[in-house]
Amino acid sequence: MPVLSEGTAWLVSARTADGLKAQAERLADFARNRAGMEARDLADIGWSLATTRSVFEHRAVVRGENRDELLAGLAALAADRPAAGVAAGVVATGRGPRRVVFVFPGQGSQWLGMGRELAESSPVFAARLAECGQALAPYVDWSLDDVLAGADGAPGLDRVDVVQPALWAVMVSLAAVWQAAGVEPDAVVGHSQGEIAAAVVAGGLTLDDAAKVVALRSQALTALSGWGGMLSIAEPEPAVTARVAPWADQVAVAAVNGPAATVVSGTPEALREIQAACERDGVRARMLPVDYASHGPQVNWLQDKIQSMLAGIAPRPARLPMVSSMTGETLAGPELGPEYWYASLRAPVRFSRAIEALGRSRHSVFIETSAHPVLTTSIAATLENLAGSGESDGVSGPAPVVTGTLRRDDGGPARLLASLAEAHVHGVGVDWSSVLPAGRRIDLPTYAFQRQRFWPDPVPAANGVATPGEHDSPAQARFWAAVENGDVDTLADTLAVDEHRLNDIVPALASWRRRERDDSATASWRYRVSWVPVPDPAPSALHGTWLVVAPAGGNAGEQIAECVRALTARGADVVLAEVPAGEVDQSSLAARIADVLARSPESPPDGERPVAGVVSLLALDATPLPGRPMVTSGVAGTLGLVQALGQAGIAAPLWVLTSGAVATAPGEPLTSPAQAQVWGLGRVAGLEHPDRWGGLIDLPPTLDARAAKRLGAVLAGCGEDQVAIRSAGVVGRRLVRTGPSRSTGAWRPRGTVLVTGASGEIGPNLARWLADAGAPT
Repeated sequence: MPVLSEGTAWLVSARTADGLKAQAERLADFARNRAGMEARDLADIGWSLATTRSVFEHRAVVRGENRDELLAGLAALAADRPAAGVAAGVVATGRGPRRVVFVFPGQGSQWLGMGRELAESSPVFAARLAECGQALAPYVDWSLDDVLAGADGAPGLDRVDVVQPALWAVMVSLAAVWQAAGVEPDAVVGHSQGEIAAAVVAGGLTLDDAAKVVALRSQALTALSGWGGMLSIAEPEPAVTARVAPWADQVAVAAVNGPAATVVSGTPEALREIQAACERDGVRARMLPVDYASHGPQVNWLQDKIQSMLAGIAPRPARLPMVSSMTGETLAGPELGPEYWYASLRAPVRFSRAIEALGRSRHSVFIETSAHPVLTTSIAATLENLAGSGESDGVSGPAPVVTGTLRRDDGGPARLLASLAEAHVHGVGVDWSSVLPAGRRIDLPTYAFQRQRFWPDPVPAANGVATPGEHDSPAQARFWAAVENGDVDTLADTLAVDEHRLNDIVPALASWRRRERDDSATASWRYRVSWVPVPDPAPSALHGTWLVVAPAGGNAGEQIAECVRALTARGADVVLAEVPAGEVDQSSLAARIADVLARSPESPPDGERPVAGVVSLLALDATPLPGRPMVTSGVAGTLGLVQALGQAGIAAPLWVLTSGAVATAPGEPLTSPAQAQVWGLGRVAGLEHPDRWGGLIDLPPTLDARAAKRLGAVLAGCGEDQVAIRSAGVVGRRLVRTGPSRSTGAWRPRGTVLVTGASGEIGPNLARWLADAGAPT
């Protein structure tokens, strides 16, 4: 069943920002020059872009109802300017898929006609909405379709026993739309009555049980109508608690939505007095459009009624984590009985606490699945406050994405496409082949490659240094010509010596002359490894859990302890995994890492503890591997660790530590040549797994406090991935020329030249260059 039966969206992506603009220009030229284009042709282009093209980091989605709107969007994208109908973004690479949360709000997102237009254009939404209507029918005396359409005689959305079931049905149906579009949540959270929709999507309640809860509980609330109200105050909870203290017997904190978004409930008279006091103090406060005081003491009157009305519902184990906005804890499902649904109506809504819990567990995409976004501002503020506090394991990850679904009076396919596009361009996997109406696949313009030259430019000749023969006098030129030609008679006359004495010297001079000329011409072609000082990195904190993998026992105990202290001093939460000697295979290492993380004190109930970084000291184990005396346990263990981290799904950067594996200055001893093998292995691992590679760090023999501090700074980020820490500071590995070029002249072949490995693109170019330079063809 397709998500939409109408709507056009053109997906554009590229490796770079310039590439994205070039792609837009190329696609615009293609569409502009295509004669007689109709709506079907526009849909075919969109279908082909969605189903035949790779998706790269720089992304955009251009929407429009006709060719002019689509071309205008492409023009804006090519000019790098914002425009209606264009969503653009960049996806951070190497961090794995984003973790998505579906957010279901309470009252406030309703509007007359919500969902009606989408039901006409989305078979998925219409089908799920019909199921919700059937589930509600036994408990209500009105038609869901009539209420949403505002039909004559239908009750209005101003009634709590109507608006809450209607919102529930719309939210559950919108969740089905996102899921049909390929966006599956990793967790769900609801605000107040939104928790009932969250329970359905999580699998903790069946659709019929959830319909019973939302219908009957909202009907019970009508008994409180006219006795209370709710007031939103733009202040933190402690300030609001102090502000309402004089009315403590009439008013209570009902919801904490964000760092400066608090709601109180109570008697209408007290709320009006509090609102007036806020206005006098310049604090924004507004009355919510409800005439009852939920999440407060007045709900006590309903306890027995609600629990008896909901008797018989059968909560089930949830398929997805559901974070309670009452406790901030993850619910397994069986807790969602009648007692929970009374308690969640009586207790304050700690929505910001639930969002903080999700942020700490590295959820970074929050999709408000509602008819209008009412919580996105509070969610964004809560996550920003969490990141600023340094408490979130996801601080170093991509910036959070907070988006909605529909908007007030904008609830059709165009709005849905815009929301899907916003998620897509920020890294959420959207199955566009399920979203867009199926079309024909057509030939599209090829990728607009952005070419970059990587060959080094020739280095100018050093002042005062010339190629042999470049500045020879005529006499010198004749002399060297005679040497190269083996003309002993001419040389004997020139030097006034016996020609027999020159027979052995002339070939040696000619050979020296050729070597000097060749060496002079190719001197600037050669490179060597050098070590250059790197400024001490600026102080920077480490966040989240850092896994330190080290050999158990041995002589490296003090270095391991200092390493752990260095990470802890930078703010990391360190988990140490000690590996027994000989345990080098990936399966054993993966099992040990999973066990250590699961047993760590702060591991979540599901055992999945996000890891922000990995530090390996396995290379310090120089014990020969049994049966392979030329391979140390450190080398084999490091290889096994790289594989084990991939097997365990840990995408955090891996830093490999050695000691004495590299010599960074003339005369410095290479004390551990076996560990030098780890550097070769590490550079290969970095090329094969750049998404989860940190780098190589060589430690001094003694990791004193100053060196440990520098180690922490390097791990926190200094822009280097191959460094050595020494007493004088940090040095970085560089590839430098062996020396300045001594020649501006070109090397000339004087005979047959053998070219090997010439089957690629470089070979033919090199052969042509040699032929042009005089090599025999």
